[in-house]
Amino acid sequence: MDGPKIVVIGAGSFTFGYGMLADAVLDHRLDGAQMVLVDLDRDVAEAMAAIGRRMAEAEGVKMEFAATDKREEALSGADFVTTSIAVQLKKRAATDWRIALRHGVLQTNSECGSVGGLSYTMRSVPLVLSVCSDMERLCPKATLLNVTNPLTRVVLAANRYSSIKTVGFCYVSLVGWRMAARAAFLEPAEIDCTFAGLNHFSWLVDVKEKKTGRDIYGEVRAAAEKGFYPPLMRKYLRETRYLAGAGDDHIGEFVPFDKDLSVGQPEFGHGSAAERAERREQVMRVARGEEHWRNLHHAWERPMDYVNAVVRDKRTHFDFLNLVNHGAIEGFAEDMVVEAPAEVDAHGAKHKKIGRLPESVERLIKPVAETCHWAVEAAVHGDMKAAEKAIEADPAIADKGAARAAF
Repeated sequence: MDGPKIVVIGAGSFTFGYGMLADAVLDHRLDGAQMVLVDLDRDVAEAMAAIGRRMAEAEGVKMEFAATDKREEALSGADFVTTSIAVQLKKRAATDWRIALRHGVLQTNSECGSVGGLSYTMRSVPLVLSVCSDMERLCPKATLLNVTNPLTRVVLAANRYSSIKTVGFCYVSLVGWRMAARAAFLEPAEIDCTFAGLNHFSWLVDVKEKKTGRDIYGEVRAAAEKGFYPPLMRKYLRETRYLAGAGDDHIGEFVPFDKDLSVGQPEFGHGSAAERAERREQVMRVARGEEHWRNLHHAWERPMDYVNAVVRDKRTHFDFLNLVNHGAIEGFAEDMVVEAPAEVDAHGAKHKKIGRLPESVERLIKPVAETCHWAVEAAVHGDMKAAEKAIEADPAIADKGAARAAF
């Protein structure tokens, strides 16, 4: 095939694997591309490859699909690599939660903040860096398109400690976009929003009606203040005068736990064991032709949009992209990974210049950025002192002593 070689690591994911296939085949029709689907569960990787072949044949798209459980075998000569992977996600996250609770540490979520987020960082950063190490040997010019959480920390580590260019994809701020549209009695497609900050902690800095260019932030803010938004979002609207992009479950990862406002224990791993088993069986039914592929769940994240933009030199706007800062948001380290709108073409991605964030928002985000820095240093070097500095910096942790004991 004369198109790009795309390696999808974690292709057995019910949401992520199918999303990569649907975007590549149905949306972008990447004729000539080869997709290699990698998963430790070889059977489900084979099933995803079979789905890809059925989709391509039905749509008249000339693509090749292969499956393997051997990462190095897949990576040789790759142009793009996507990662959506974790170490025993549900089991380990639940264990983090129980240990933290035993020490009296309350946390909304354990993806990107508090003790659970730090523990998750210790697992995810070495895992993704091991992929980067393989890429440096087998496909050094390839771009890593990462969905693995904690996303800011993983992308920061990959860009700081490997030669592999890494981009992060997360569309959680679509929640804030849709809420802003609803507050203004408009459809999401009828407004233009600018969100900027850190992943899961990005803030709405500008919102306009698309047709007229009219600034409607005041209308959105008024609706939120009247109770239209959930409680934690309203609390930080009152404190900052700006709206967060994510809902209360993600805001709560970065701020002190409030028993009256914060979301309680989440459902780790996106569903129960029984639900995940049923999703796997559904993938198998689709692969066998017993069910239509459009019944599968499509992920929000769109790495194939990036592939299409680069391969076809088709300038494409991304409302949310996680890249090395390089001055996009003033006041943050040049090498910090920030989330902001970006343009992508054959030359890669470039953030929109945001300038300085509102002072009230910057004051909330800066300690989170410092926490990310120390968490990455701890994960890369196995450095307990760096981990303790991450705990000290983390604004979500009220009892530092309890957090150190739990960690």
